[in-house]
Amino acid sequence: MRYFPLVRAIRRQLVARPALFFPLARLAGNRQLLDRETGLVFDGFPRCGNSFAEGALLYSQADRGLMLKSHAHSPAQVLRAVRKGLPTLVLVRDPDAAIASLIAAFGVDKPEMHYRDYIAYYEPLIGKEKGFVVVDFPVLIQRFDLVLCAINERFGTDLAIPRIDAEFAQGAENARDAASIARTGRAPEYANLAGRDAPPDRSRQRAILDRLKSDAHGGYRDLAHALHRQFAGCGLSVQEGQ
Repeated sequence: MRYFPLVRAIRRQLVARPALFFPLARLAGNRQLLDRETGLVFDGFPRCGNSFAEGALLYSQADRGLMLKSHAHSPAQVLRAVRKGLPTLVLVRDPDAAIASLIAAFGVDKPEMHYRDYIAYYEPLIGKEKGFVVVDFPVLIQRFDLVLCAINERFGTDLAIPRIDAEFAQGAENARDAASIARTGRAPEYANLAGRDAPPDRSRQRAILDRLKSDAHGGYRDLAHALHRQFAGCGLSVQEGQ
């Protein structure tokens, strides 16, 4: 993902317009866009659990042959999926936590730009909530079984409901890493769900998080938090850290 300010500003004007976003994204080589073969769509702002959700779905439905599209990181993907009636999961996370993780992972220390990107992702989805399931980051990580139950109930699907235990955590992590390597050529550096050590940048991420909370960032931080509250409040949600 390119984080040049001008590129991000242009992208913010396109992400809510599927008719413009899709052909331009395909021209740029984006392979994460839904197509005729797509059976499910998972999407959210970066660092909202996209890779975990992908891995958990692939592991828990390994024998189903499901065609999942994820990691478009664009509301255009969600809007088109809703229009097509596809089972769709929208991932949300506290914006401070997501952006701290983003800065720690990619080193692009431009908080105001990231908050504006967060707003540009979720604002176009207001009023479309009946077309997708919303899940907040903590319940996604802790209770993926409830996520699949909600998808089945909303869309009439028959996804297998896994038992959430250490075996599931390890299997989801392995599937997550394999999918990431296939997509990007490298495994992601995320906290290990099966109980091993977290990545070495965790203390740096906490320092970034503290700094984000000490600034209004042009008012965009408050707007991002309002959006998070709105979407987390209408979906499967628990308080971060519980």
